[in-house]
Amino acid sequence: MTKLSVTLKLFYGAVTYDASGKVTSKAENISLQYGTPEWVNFLKHLRANGITKADVTSVYDLTKVNESKPVESSERYREVEDVENIQSEVDQYVKTPEAELTPDQKKIKDLEDKINALTNGTQFQVLQKDSSVADNSAQELKEARETYEQIVGKKGGPSWTVDQIKAKIMEYQIQEALEGARAKYLEVIGEKADDALTVEEMEAKINEKQS
Repeated sequence: MTKLSVTLKLFYGAVTYDASGKVTSKAENISLQYGTPEWVNFLKHLRANGITKADVTSVYDLTKVNESKPVESSERYREVEDVENIQSEVDQYVKTPEAELTPDQKKIKDLEDKINALTNGTQFQVLQKDSSVADNSAQELKEARETYEQIVGKKGGPSWTVDQIKAKIMEYQIQEALEGARAKYLEVIGEKADDALTVEEMEAKINEKQS
């Protein structure tokens, strides 16, 4: 019967990175035998222990022993190359469960979908450098104004450019998301959220409280 020793690198709190993309968050390593009650129990309590990310750094098959290597050597046991399934299993325990959206959250999601469609260019076509540029620019501006009015509920400034309208929509959407998250945080947690908390951080605390 296969026995696997799995080493996990555990990260606590918000995961941060330096300029080169290297993770700078607090982390520690732990090794457990895969599939044991200890393994299952540990995974179940990952989020409760403040762990927000867990990477499988190595897996060794304890039934494949190289007797010529000392017990403390990393080459004592055969390393398992394919760890994707184990990583996927771990991710399921770290991932924040999706809660049913409240009416306010649904409204925010609708706004996010609209702004994503806007910024991804599904509502604004890229202008071609030909004789129709002027007509296309006018049409794009018209569509931008209509989208702004639909999302924000009022007309935009008469001198705003397309880029300014997009920025205003994004600013409005972010503010709506923040206000909705803060209201939900107050309702669930029972106290006002710190101004420094992002929407993602508030939602994580809300989901943790509700789980």
